Parts: sequence; structure tokens; C-alpha cells
Amino acid sequence: MSSWLNKLTAAVSKTTNKLTVQITKLFSEKTITKESIEQLEEVLLSADFGVTATNNIIENFKTIKFNKNIQLDDIKSELAKSIIKFAFPNGNPELHIKPDVLNVMIICGINGNGKTTTIGKLSHYYNLQGQKIAIAACDTFRAAATEQLEIWANRSGSYLFKGNPGADPASVAYQAVSWAIDNKINILFIDTAGRLHNHKNLMDQLKKIKKVVNQYHNSSSICYTLLTLDATNGQNAFTQVEQFQDIVLLDGVIITKLDSTSKAGVAIGIAEKFKIPIYFVGIGEQIDDIKEFNASDFVNAILAGLTQKNKNM
Repeated sequence: MSSWLNKLTAAVSKTTNKLTVQITKLFSEKTITKESIEQLEEVLLSADFGVTATNNIIENFKTIKFNKNIQLDDIKSELAKSIIKFAFPNGNPELHIKPDVLNVMIICGINGNGKTTTIGKLSHYYNLQGQKIAIAACDTFRAAATEQLEIWANRSGSYLFKGNPGADPASVAYQAVSWAIDNKINILFIDTAGRLHNHKNLMDQLKKIKKVVNQYHNSSSICYTLLTLDATNGQNAFTQVEQFQDIVLLDGVIITKLDSTSKAGVAIGIAEKFKIPIYFVGIGEQIDDIKEFNASDFVNAILAGLTQKNKNM
């Protein structure tokens, strides 16, 4: 097992342990019954798989013909197939970084979802691939935000573009894109203020940032809008996707803090319900604790405990 897969498995262990205990108990008699399937539905919902993903998985489960002497490995295998089928039918969408043009990533989300930390980690991640990275500080009304970005820029070996305190964030974003193109930056991360859906002024500001950045969306630049989601938020993450999607049309999401929750199943629910790519996951506080999302690795990690050796749990 790779070191990253070991890290991922350890990170989602709270979810794994919860699923292992509950599912092992359900099928301890080595048979599938109507009652056990109904209880499996409750287990998946409690792990924040979401209603639509859970319903699809359960309906599919009902059609499977198991052997009479069912094994935990059989349950694991069929669950994994069902999750992949409904939540990740397209495999692992890749965030394509185009050479010879500026790739802009607008990082948005509510306060506390890990936007700034994620930008720092991604800057380091892409720097290791030989990309020339810059970060634009567009949360201009909070001095601490720029100070945090300076720390991450230094740690990741990235350039930092910042405007005057209190400057219009969209204006700073526009200037940053122009500067990045002139300086042949490969990837520009735009850090935005944390906002809730009911903060109309801030949401309008986010729309404006995307609008001005997209003015460069031609042969010189390409733009992605990515939403950071805190896995510990569970079902609230669904609401966040809906509301940000309505405002700025998201290109994908980044799931953070998978190591801090037993609700890692939220990634499955989000992917299934919104048909939106999960591009990265964060699994710790270190600068290298971020990785491109791999559906198969993720599903195998959260179901890792469902093996016959754990049948007596």
C-alpha cells in the first residue's frame, strides 16, 4: 500500500470504524434480509452519504444475488461497486493545467472551510511539479487573511500579489491576472473572503471577481472556480454547494478536514447529487496533506474494515 493510501486510510478511520462496526453487526448472521437492508440504509444516511446516493445504493443492493453463506468481503465488494457506479461513474476527473497559458483558480467557501490553508497546500503541490505559482490576496478587508497568505506563500515558494487594504477585491483580482500573464505565471490562486449565502454583498462580490477574471478567459488564461467544503459540516455541505452553484457556477469542489470527522461519506453524497467533480481532498495539517481525489482509493479506504478478519467485532 502506498504511503498516500496509508495516510488516506488513517485519515478516514473515524468513518471506517463507524461503518465497520455497524455493518458487521448487521450481517453477523451471514444472511441478507429485508430488515438488514433497511438498517443498512440508516447506516449510510448516518455516515452522510445523502438521501439520493443512499437510495440508489440500496435499490441496487436489493437486486444483487448473494451466496447463502455471505461474507463481509462480499458486502464490501458490492457496496464499493454500487458507490462507484452511482457517485463516481466518470472515474477521476482531472483538473487540467494547460501549459503556456495562465490557469486561474478562484477558491471560495464559507469561513472556516480551509480556503487559505488549501491554497497554501495546492501551491506547494503544484510547485513540486515545476509550475510557477502566484497567490492573489483578494480578501482585502481582513488584514489577517493577507498575513496568513504571506506565510503560506513563503512556505510554498510562491509569489504573493496583494492590493491596498480595503481595495475592491474584483479590482485586485483583475490586476493580479494581468500581472500574472505579464510574468508568465502558470497558476494563479485567488483567495476570496469567506462568505455565507445570505451575505448578499459578499456573494455579489464573488460574482464580480469571476466576471473580471473571465474577461481574460481566452488564449491567455483559463479559469476554474472551486468550492472548499469542510467534511465535518456533514449535511450542511450540500446546502453550501447548492447556494454557491447558483451564484457562480462551480467547476469542482475540494473536500477538507477528512481526518477530523466520521462524516467522510459526504464526499459520496455531494458527487452523486450534484454530478460535480471532487478534485482534491485534504487529510491533515501538514503542507503535503493534500492530494488529487481518487474515487477507488477513497471508497476502499472508508470500507477498509469490512473484511472477514473483523467478523467478530
